[in-house]
Amino acid sequence: MEARAFDSRQPQGFRRMCRDRDAAQAGPVWSLHLVNRETGDVLRLNGMPLVIYTRDATEGLASLLEDRDPRLWRAEVSRVAEPLARI
Repeated sequence: MEARAFDSRQPQGFRRMCRDRDAAQAGPVWSLHLVNRETGDVLRLNGMPLVIYTRDATEGLASLLEDRDPRLWRAEVSRVAEPLARI
């Protein structure tokens, strides 16, 4: 059996996500998705709609629209309802 190297490094940006998570807990959660301007259909990957959840809608939109033709795609944003408080 051949030995294989295991890469235990964390993904790029992982530490920043963990550090920023605590500071952003108070903000709302946003749902982002892309819509084809010609058909009105949501972008799907393997039949499932691509939905991004984020606490920073501006940064999420910039990332989602990066390298995409704005004549073909538009982004839609909606606020995710907060869960009810537990009693």
